[in-house]
Amino acid sequence: MTSITKYFTNVISFTHIELNPVLIFYVVKGIYILLARILTYHTKKMKNMHYFKTALLQITVITAILSSTTSCDKKNVEEKRESIEEHNEMKSDSIANRKKEVTFLSEASEINMEEISLGKLAIEKAVGTDVKDMGKMMEMEHAKCLKGLVKLAEEKSIKIPTKLSDKAHKTYNQLNDKTGIAFDKAYCDLMVNGHKDAIVLFEKAVAECTDPDIKAWASETLPDLHRHLQHSLMCQKKAD
Repeated sequence: MTSITKYFTNVISFTHIELNPVLIFYVVKGIYILLARILTYHTKKMKNMHYFKTALLQITVITAILSSTTSCDKKNVEEKRESIEEHNEMKSDSIANRKKEVTFLSEASEINMEEISLGKLAIEKAVGTDVKDMGKMMEMEHAKCLKGLVKLAEEKSIKIPTKLSDKAHKTYNQLNDKTGIAFDKAYCDLMVNGHKDAIVLFEKAVAECTDPDIKAWASETLPDLHRHLQHSLMCQKKAD
């Protein structure tokens, strides 16, 4: 019996295996029942009551050790589970924020590239001086904005579009089909609507993005977008 006690004690003390608390409970219960039956059998043949008491005490010690181990393992499992859940929540939040920032920079890139392409087209086809000048301004300032955006995206290891989207190509082709005053009006309308949408996008980024650099860039760009919108509205009125 002493060897049994030492065996279980050594196993519990020096193994680092994580045991299932439920499994341990049934193992303890099974061992206890088995040893109790063995002792009952031997008690009938034993005249030495001292030996019986010693054996029973050893069973109690083994049971106490295993029960203590079960309790500790259960506590460790619960603590690790809580730690994993907290980690997953933090990781989930991080992934969600990363997606918002990737989406924002990608959409901002598409907006700038479209404004550049439409600005170049306006320089070429606009008949009104105000509209042609607006095209030059949009092409130049959005090119500068795109340059800063590309640098920011590289610093954040975020891939952004480098070519016009299918939607932007379609818009370009539709505008290119127009001539004269109809072209000027269509271009002004695109600038008004496009900058309204851009302002909404950038304001949302300022409110929701967690990266301080991306948030700062969006905030610094907003005044230019508002200025572009006012310029577009002025040209729109003249073109009507």
